Formats: sequence, C-alpha cells, structure tokens
Amino acid sequence: FTIRVSDSLGCTGTDQISVTVKKARRVFVPTGFSPNGDGNNDRLCPLGHEGVKVIDFQVFDRWGERVFENSGFPLNDPAQGWDGTFRGEAAAAGTYVWLLEVAFADGARETFKGGTVLIR
Repeated sequence: FTIRVSDSLGCTGTDQISVTVKKARRVFVPTGFSPNGDGNNDRLCPLGHEGVKVIDFQVFDRWGERVFENSGFPLNDPAQGWDGTFRGEAAAAGTYVWLLEVAFADGARETFKGGTVLIR
C-alpha cells in the first residue's frame, strides 16, 4: 500500500507498506496413540482447523503395507480415524507412517506425511 498526504501549505509526504497474508494451514496427526479402549487417544485422527476436508488418509506399517485408508471426511472426527486394527486383528505396537491429503476452504490442497507410534 502507498499513501500520499498533503497539508494546506502544499507539503507532501509519501510512505509505503507491504502486507503479506499468511494463511494458517494448521493440520497435524498425533505422534502417538493407544487404542486400548480407555476413551483417550484410541484412534489416530488428523486434527486442525474446522472446515478442512480430508481427501485421503493412509497409514502404513514398517514394511510399507497399507493398514488403513479413509477419505472424504472433515478433520477432527475421531470416528473416521484408525482404530489400531488390521484385517480384524490388533495391529502390533510400533511405528507407523501416514500420508494425508487435505483440501482447505479456499480450495487449496496440501499433502502431509509423518510417523506415529502405536502404543499397546
């Protein structure tokens, strides 16, 4: 933005300022969860600002096998997250990697990846 001012005597002054809008794209997946049925951290669920839609959420074991996938749900919905099972059985404790693609309210898409620890 540029502003120019002048007074009644004809004196003028000009100044400029640049404004950068940084959009908060806060999306994260917990670094650990414990699916033990106690009601605390029982599901691995993507979290963040309201209005963000999960396009695809995948979880892989250490050998690269996909153990969970879900898509088309809003962030912060634990019912849509991974419950720590694979093929109907409790998955082994350990480190799992995840891949998350989301769409923001303005239409922008972003992909996140990381790891989490399943604690038994």
